[in-house]
Amino acid sequence: MSQDPTTLEPRGDFPMKALPPWCRQYVDALAHVLQVDAAMPALVVLGAVAIAIQGKADVQVRGDWIERLAYWVLMGVRSGTRKSSSLKIPFSPLIDYMTEENERRRAYQEALQRDLDGLQGGPRGEAVERAARKRAIEAAMPPPLRLFTTDATMEALTLKLYEQTGSFAIVTDEPTTVERIMGGLYSRGAGSNLSVLMHAYTGTPIVRDRVTSDSAVVREPVLSLVLVGQPGVFDAFTNAVNLNDVGFVGRLLAVRPTDTLGSREIHKDTVPVNLRDAYQKHLKSICGAPRRGVMPDVEHLVTARPEIPPPWPTGEKRMERHLLRLTPAAESLHMEVERLIEPMLKEGAKLGEISAFGAKLSGLIARTAAILHTLRHPTDWWKEPIDKPAMEGAIEIGRYAYHHAYLYLAEQAQVDEATNKDLRRIHAFLVAQKKKTGTSNTKMRVVHQRFSKGKRSDIEIDRIHMLLGELEERGMIQIGEDRKAICLLSLTLE
Repeated sequence: MSQDPTTLEPRGDFPMKALPPWCRQYVDALAHVLQVDAAMPALVVLGAVAIAIQGKADVQVRGDWIERLAYWVLMGVRSGTRKSSSLKIPFSPLIDYMTEENERRRAYQEALQRDLDGLQGGPRGEAVERAARKRAIEAAMPPPLRLFTTDATMEALTLKLYEQTGSFAIVTDEPTTVERIMGGLYSRGAGSNLSVLMHAYTGTPIVRDRVTSDSAVVREPVLSLVLVGQPGVFDAFTNAVNLNDVGFVGRLLAVRPTDTLGSREIHKDTVPVNLRDAYQKHLKSICGAPRRGVMPDVEHLVTARPEIPPPWPTGEKRMERHLLRLTPAAESLHMEVERLIEPMLKEGAKLGEISAFGAKLSGLIARTAAILHTLRHPTDWWKEPIDKPAMEGAIEIGRYAYHHAYLYLAEQAQVDEATNKDLRRIHAFLVAQKKKTGTSNTKMRVVHQRFSKGKRSDIEIDRIHMLLGELEERGMIQIGEDRKAICLLSLTLE
């Protein structure tokens, strides 16, 4: 490690040397072409690799400590900073891989469909046999391969995880999509939404039972998030009462890359062909790595045409994954970092102030080491153990994550102070209304008129509702079912 061996200090710059030379050169070139902070394409590449391997491997830190390879990253950048290109270009090999794999599956799908069509009609006495064969063919029908989506509800995510053998991701640069995803997480009654994501980060089973829609069991889910939005998307966290409490933010690498607007170089440069080709070749190789668990060989099945085709695997079945182990040197280095982190988690210590993040930092480092290891060995990453250089790079990225977690903490403290101030203002107004009117009930429109923007104050309507919801959770007020009136329950704000 390059830092002081007696401590673990945050670093503000992304450690480009953590990437292997071929990847670093590509990221540097792409950052130059787009005139963006190199952290943007670098973090996108890490997310792309995680998505490519998360359903095929786990990392064994030591003993029974297994980390899934879900990787959550959120970047906040201003509009016009070429975030779309920073996301789209590094993901193009994954699109190509999905297209090629779905071409392979299509011939098998068409063969199965012909078999289904051939079951129409026939002797009445064979109806039971035809029905059984129909069910077998339908169960064998492979879905199109989808490594990720750009938009999905939490309900749809569960079904996609089931369909895609337990592995999926959300990748988007659309600000409204990011806001909707995050808005769904911190809205009232969003516990089930959080549950899907939290389970898919740790790999614990998801059991979804619905009366009016499909049920699903996903035995070992794994889901990555690569979200790029405007800086305002961080308000989704700072306004969230429950995200910190359940450790959601502690699992997320939330970063604000350096803003280059106003200082960008105007040029006609493109990414050199050799660097672009090397990146595409290596990423497609990573995507095409074999699973440890057996998947149906669609090309063989098209030729063999078995009478009873094997069912296509779903997330309900346990899929064997490669187990990436650490070399003794890498394991020793990881334990050294853990020894540095542990006392920093005490209340009042540096990481104790952000313990939700700090307690998971060593796990994040292990996951990152597996991703860097894959980049270092793109053609046979599942065969080799994770070595010390990959762990060193992961530690540096961990320090970078640590720095941005502190930035979030500082902003959170400011927002908490502003929130408490607004809570006191609204509660004081409700108390004043009780004294004025002699009743505990105040109409919602009266509160809107007093505090909504453009009137005598400057609180947005949505924020008023969020603040009232917080007061109701604290037992200070009760909002009517029709949301037209507010009943004051306590004259003291706790």
